[in-house]
Amino acid sequence: MDHADLQYLLKTLGGGPRLAILHHLKKKGSSSVSQIASAIHRSVPVTSLHLARLERTGILKRIRRKLEVYYRLSLVQNPIIKLVMKEL
Repeated sequence: MDHADLQYLLKTLGGGPRLAILHHLKKKGSSSVSQIASAIHRSVPVTSLHLARLERTGILKRIRRKLEVYYRLSLVQNPIIKLVMKEL
């Protein structure tokens, strides 16, 4: 992981709503976008933006089931993400 990748990862993990998403998925396993939005008290469009960023970093895995999109924590995570998840 180079400096730019590390910086992007840390900025991604630094957002309050994104940490709330990770905490929610750690407890629930997987959830739809609307379920996550409700749990973190944000709109679906805003939540979708946060989920997309978390997916780009490899923290989340997206699963499409017909018309709904679900997210779960990725099975492959780097040590920094594992440390953060342990503390949530």
